[in-house]
Amino acid sequence: MVKEEEEASASQASVLAVLASNENGLSNEDLMKRTTGMDVKARGEAVNVLLSSGKIEMLPGHTSGAFILRLRKGTQIADATHEEQLIYSLIEESGRKGIWIRDIRDRTGLSQTQMRKVLKVLEQRKLVKSIKAVGTTKKCYMLYDMVADESLTGGTFYSDQQLDSQFVETLAHICVAMLQIIEKALQSKRKLSEDNHKNDPSAAREFAF
Repeated sequence: MVKEEEEASASQASVLAVLASNENGLSNEDLMKRTTGMDVKARGEAVNVLLSSGKIEMLPGHTSGAFILRLRKGTQIADATHEEQLIYSLIEESGRKGIWIRDIRDRTGLSQTQMRKVLKVLEQRKLVKSIKAVGTTKKCYMLYDMVADESLTGGTFYSDQQLDSQFVETLAHICVAMLQIIEKALQSKRKLSEDNHKNDPSAAREFAF
């Protein structure tokens, strides 16, 4: 029993060491190549224990059905299923720019029904939220407390994904008023320069600006 526990601990330590030297994580195939001396069953058990303990995390790869194992960087949510943690980690990684629902489906390999069910649970727990980016009806997901990037919200000129026409109109009036003030100031300066240099047109033009 003691020997089995020691072997299990050694396997876990080996997996952690390999992942520690690859901060962006490894696919299962790459992990196998880097731990060729480890028994397949022992490797699988080590990975499962490390996932359960939260020491490593599993992220979707860039192709459907593929996944990446790496040392945990993101947040481990309590009482979450594997699918919920998977999607949460993917959304967390997307930051302020969020991730499109289609990309979640493509990268997790989950069915549409399963994916929407998981997203609904995460939204109900106020862990993630969906927003509609300016100029599109597509849904984008990000962490619940995250402030969306201006590329999604449209920035100052938009409110609730709608162009704030009143704000734009007010800003336009202010700009026009400022230009009129500047123009009047320049006209006064030109007139003063002309009055002070009536006999020297070149000097009048030079001091008018």
